[in-house]
Amino acid sequence: MHGFVENFGARWGARRDAVTRASFALQQAVETIAEDCRPGRPVLIEIGYDEFTLDVEVRYAGALLEMPKARPTIDEILTSEAGARRLAGYLLRRNADRAVASLRRDMCVVQFHFEQ
Repeated sequence: MHGFVENFGARWGARRDAVTRASFALQQAVETIAEDCRPGRPVLIEIGYDEFTLDVEVRYAGALLEMPKARPTIDEILTSEAGARRLAGYLLRRNADRAVASLRRDMCVVQFHFEQ
């Protein structure tokens, strides 16, 4: 995935910082989804770019990857089934300029927005 984002970022002339953060977000999101969200179908990835923004969207069927504003407590991380997933979402949210997770019909949608 890193090569995929790097390749398109270079073609588009995107800033290195945004490409690096987008690549990290995509890699971590897909790993978390694969391990903790029990995707029932293939994970779909879409990347868009204009001269001001780099956007990444990940769609999948499974448990929603929440993006909490506050860090989960240590107790929640260790004892809750969703604890590790919530911590991953929190860290991913902090990496992006904007990150949102939502449901669209039967699909979970995770969107990352990176300013140029």
